[in-house]
Amino acid sequence: MKLSFKIQTIIITITVFATDLIFSTPAFAQTADQLYSLGIAENVTIVGDNLEGGMVVTYKDGQFALSSEEYDPYVYGVISDTPAIEFIYENIERDTLAVVSRGSTPMKVTAQNGAINIGDRLTSSNKPGIAMLANKSGLTLGVAQEAFDSSNPDEVGVIIVTLDIKFTLSRSITEKQKVNSKLLDVVNLSSIAALEDPQEVLKYVLAAFILVGSVAFSFLVFGRSAQNSILALGRNPLASKAISLGMVLNIAMSLFIIISGVLTSWFVINL
Repeated sequence: MKLSFKIQTIIITITVFATDLIFSTPAFAQTADQLYSLGIAENVTIVGDNLEGGMVVTYKDGQFALSSEEYDPYVYGVISDTPAIEFIYENIERDTLAVVSRGSTPMKVTAQNGAINIGDRLTSSNKPGIAMLANKSGLTLGVAQEAFDSSNPDEVGVIIVTLDIKFTLSRSITEKQKVNSKLLDVVNLSSIAALEDPQEVLKYVLAAFILVGSVAFSFLVFGRSAQNSILALGRNPLASKAISLGMVLNIAMSLFIIISGVLTSWFVINL
């Protein structure tokens, strides 16, 4: 007996659906254990206990440890159980863990500083190894690729974060806070730069000192000379030409000192 085309289509559809239902593996949403890192990691020795994947690591006083400071300026990376690329040093005999400092990786977070939305920047918190929302200027870890929110500030979740460790300016500053915040940002940036490359900072400080000193010295010398020239001109009008010539020479000398200071500063910076 031949079946119509519609009946054959229905039978095939039911058969395929039943086969998938019986033999296929159910698909579930990802859990924390199923999150994989797309980051590049190196194996380092981390001091401390209760070390787990997704925890924030800092490098301070010559050793790696869990970060427990908000906006930690020494933050280094995140422990990863499943890095995409892992570098291992053969000479290290102690137990090591993979730490990701570039790429995307699971990270433990808390909502103690507010709900985390996709695209928010994260930073270290006062909870060892746990990140939080960054809502002011400071060193941040990276950008959240998933959202996390909880009414319990002690609850810890795991989300994917694209690491981008750098100093970040706050996006939410009121008009009254702008001046103080910008001054504080200058201090923070200066301290971070001094920690990362003290020799480079010293060059800029020396260059600034030379430039400011040459300008101040020029104005000081010219000011005194101009004052004396004006007094001399009032006492002896007949010598006006000589006095005027002296003022021109003083101006030329002041400009020469300033230009010399600028060139010297440029030379110091480009050493």
